[in-house]
Amino acid sequence: MNRAFVTKLAGSISVVAASAVLAQTAHAEGAGKNAGLKVLDESGVVVTDGTELLLPPPEGAYDAIEDVTGVGQMVTQPDRNSFAVGLCTGTLINPRTVIFAAHCVNDIAAEDYGAASGGVPISFGFSADNLPAARDWLGVFGNTPYQSNPDLNIYNVEQLWYDERSVELGFLEADVALATLDTHADGVPT
Repeated sequence: MNRAFVTKLAGSISVVAASAVLAQTAHAEGAGKNAGLKVLDESGVVVTDGTELLLPPPEGAYDAIEDVTGVGQMVTQPDRNSFAVGLCTGTLINPRTVIFAAHCVNDIAAEDYGAASGGVPISFGFSADNLPAARDWLGVFGNTPYQSNPDLNIYNVEQLWYDERSVELGFLEADVALATLDTHADGVPT
């Protein structure tokens, strides 16, 4: 593995940790604006530049307003006889396509996914609280499982692709996958 990459990764992790500590400290102390507080790593990446982390935009960075964003939770049900699920995240890049990490799905062949074809059921839900949608998609309430429900912002995956190199190289290289939804995710921002 590339030593520079590992060093940069370690620096990024320390920046994220430092940012979280700053946010928690400011919250615990009841601080208003964190004016002047900056966290920098060796590359000069600014984590906070005085923006209040606990206020919603435009004054701050905390997003408690939006229920539906283009970031979604992937739900798979590898064993249809169990309610155990696999979870990951992805980003809607157009109304029918989600990009996500290949390591979330590359343990089996891409063509082995998709409830409509008898494969492993897979979906993406785009609500901040995806639990009601996931339960609906799983058929917990006696409804037909593995169906898109635009009212709950959950969409069944019709087709999946991932970079085959992700299997041999691990999840740091070639870790990209695409899912095609069976229904347009109208109203979900991309």
